Amino acid sequence: MDDLQIDFFSVFIAAAVNLFIRAIWYSKWLFGDVYQELVKKNASQIKKLPFWILGFVSSWIMAYFLAFFDKM
Repeated sequence: MDDLQIDFFSVFIAAAVNLFIRAIWYSKWLFGDVYQELVKKNASQIKKLPFWILGFVSSWIMAYFLAFFDKM
């Protein structure tokens, strides 16, 4: 197998864009109120930091594997 060169800056940007889209998607402008009713949580419980860190890490892992399989 050849040496795979993955651009980590692009992976980071893809993860950050995913996090930004997710933040807009669950905001009050789009589906935030509906989401809060469905999961039965208020805004202060949803805005906790570990939720966003976990979201960014999972986005980064997904972007990394997509870049990895794109290079194969």
